[in-house]
Amino acid sequence: AGERLYSTSTIGFATMRIGDNLLVRPYAAFPHPNFLAYSLSFSSIYLLYLFPMFRRKYLFGIAFGIIQIGILVTFSRVLILLYLCWLAYFLFKNLFPSVILIRQLAEKNPNKILHSVQDDKKKWMSILGVLGIGLLSFVYGLLYRDRFLDLLTRPRDLLFRVESIQAAFEIIKSNWLIGTGLNNYFYYMIDIQKNFSPVFLQPPHNIFVLILLQTGILGLILFATFLFQTVFRLFTNLKTAEGFSRRFFQATMAVLIVTLVSGVFDHFILTVQQGQLLGAVLIGLAWSSVERE
Repeated sequence: AGERLYSTSTIGFATMRIGDNLLVRPYAAFPHPNFLAYSLSFSSIYLLYLFPMFRRKYLFGIAFGIIQIGILVTFSRVLILLYLCWLAYFLFKNLFPSVILIRQLAEKNPNKILHSVQDDKKKWMSILGVLGIGLLSFVYGLLYRDRFLDLLTRPRDLLFRVESIQAAFEIIKSNWLIGTGLNNYFYYMIDIQKNFSPVFLQPPHNIFVLILLQTGILGLILFATFLFQTVFRLFTNLKTAEGFSRRFFQATMAVLIVTLVSGVFDHFILTVQQGQLLGAVLIGLAWSSVERE
C-alpha cells in the first residue's frame, strides 16, 4: 500500500531505542515519521477549529481520536511537544467555561452545579476532554519516557543537527550573497563530508538556514518579506472574519505557527515533495478568501 520494505538495520531510516529494544518508527506512506506527525497535526488542528460545522459529532470524535493515537505513535519529539502546547492553549481559550464549573465544584454549591449541567452539558464534556487528554499524555510519557530523555543520555540526534548547521555555515561563508543554488548542498559538502559523517547525508535541519544556504541573503530577505505579508494577511482576515471564516483562519494561523516552529528543527517542508505540496496548500489557505457563514 505504498510503504517501503525496511528494518532496524536499514541505513537512513528513523529508529528509536525503548529500553534495550531498537525499533523502527512508523512511516506509513510518508517519507519520514516527523512529516507523518506534522500531517496528522495539520488535520487535527483544522478538525478542532471547524468542529461546530460537523453535523454528526460522533464521526468527529472517532476521527479525532484516531489522529491523536497516530500523532503519539510517530514518536516525533518536536511535533508532539508543539502539538500538545497548541492543544493546551486551544482548550484553555475555547473551553474556559469548564474552569468556571471547576470553581463551582470547589465552592461546593450543588445548586449551581446542577443548573450548569442542565443548561450546558458542553462544560462537562470539556472537563472530561481535558482530563482524558491529560491522562493519555501522562501514561504516554511514563511508557515512552526513554524516547524523550535519550537526548540527555544519547544525544546523537541533537549533535547531528548541530553539526549539520555548523557545516552549512562553513559553506555560507563563501556563498553568502546568492547561495549555492537550489539542491546543490551536497555538491558543496564534498570537501567537509568526510569530517562530518559517512552515513548521514542530509541538509541542515533548519529551513531558515537552508534557505540562506541555497539562496543567500537575498533569498532569505525575499522569503522573510513574503512570510511577513502572509502573516499580515492572516491577521487582517482574522480582524474582519466571523463565524466559519474566523475559525478557518484561526486554524490556518495555528498550522502556520506549528510549521515555522517545527522548521527550526527539521527541513521536510522544503526538501520533501509531500512537504512542499502541503506547504503550498497552507500558503494558499492563508491567502484565500472565505465567505461562508
